[in-house]
Amino acid sequence: MAIILSTEKIVRSFRPENGTTFTIDELNDLVGGWIEPFKVGPVWVMQKEKSAKNSLYNELASMFFEVALYGEVLVVPPQQLPREWDLMEYEDQFITAEMVDNGMLISLQNAIALKKLQQENPSWNINPIEFFNSQFNFTPKEEYNYDPPTDEFQIDEGTAEFLEKVYNYITSAPLQFRNGVLLDESRVIVRTKKENLKTVLQIIKGMYLESEQYEKCAALQQLEDQCY
Repeated sequence: MAIILSTEKIVRSFRPENGTTFTIDELNDLVGGWIEPFKVGPVWVMQKEKSAKNSLYNELASMFFEVALYGEVLVVPPQQLPREWDLMEYEDQFITAEMVDNGMLISLQNAIALKKLQQENPSWNINPIEFFNSQFNFTPKEEYNYDPPTDEFQIDEGTAEFLEKVYNYITSAPLQFRNGVLLDESRVIVRTKKENLKTVLQIIKGMYLESEQYEKCAALQQLEDQCY
């Protein structure tokens, strides 16, 4: 979801209309004009273009991000950016949009509490951004690469179980799939090259065609249409 920090120090949240990624028009509407984005840690921060000339100073957002910001300020996880931007970086693939949202809200709450303490104790020198980045110190996951076979092959029980997990993941996280992530669990992440994605879809679709699970085949076809 996107988090809005208003000039009235009100925090609100919005979800993409399609449930996964925002469109550019949605982001423009949320800030009331053309967006001007920049990245801070794991999030993209957006305000209205040239907002400093005709918008109120945003004290809450400026305090947290330590840069002068004006008008409605929008905070968006990289996983929910417009698809045509293709701005997902390597390290972004190790976290989810939900993790970013939770980390943002917790660290914002901490930063407000710190600000009050600093006002009472001027000698303290603590950077609120450190609290934000501290929310993302996770244990590294084991990484595996999957190279799908180019020839026909027999799907055994173990492979079928793996492909079932892949299906559940990629249909719930299409943007991650588009970036080559086939499976992302608590301790393991499985990737493949982007040029292999269609082959992976065809293999899983063939497995479900054989077992006559046509609804899953339709979901895979819809995913393929979205990605290509």
